[in-house]
Amino acid sequence: MTKTSAQQYAQAVLDECLDSLPKDYPKILDSFCAVLEKNGDLSKWHEIEKALLVLDDERNSVSRAELWSSRPLSDNELEGLTAQVMADSGRQQVVWKQRIDKKLLGGVIVKYGDRVLDMSYDGNLRRLKTFLSN
Repeated sequence: MTKTSAQQYAQAVLDECLDSLPKDYPKILDSFCAVLEKNGDLSKWHEIEKALLVLDDERNSVSRAELWSSRPLSDNELEGLTAQVMADSGRQQVVWKQRIDKKLLGGVIVKYGDRVLDMSYDGNLRRLKTFLSN
């Protein structure tokens, strides 16, 4: 018997919810949990939850991005990065998770999807060192 993946479960429950009224969601989730228990897949819940977020973001054209910087960014700086991520990802909205990293000398590191943009001084220095050593 083939096991159902977290992505398959997520797609199934999302499809069911999209075809239903919000008042029916509790019943759908109860049934979904019963299926997970019957199939011995309750341990997949966190993986299914992550897959649901990805599917919902795709459906709503949202890109989730992480940002590391040595200081808080100005609105203009964040708007520029937002435009860059939207253009590259093809999404219409970016949800940021920002972190201050005092170890960075300056610049930023942005991660979204499977992309990492290292625009930090540290990254530039590493690339320069590699270039000069070749």
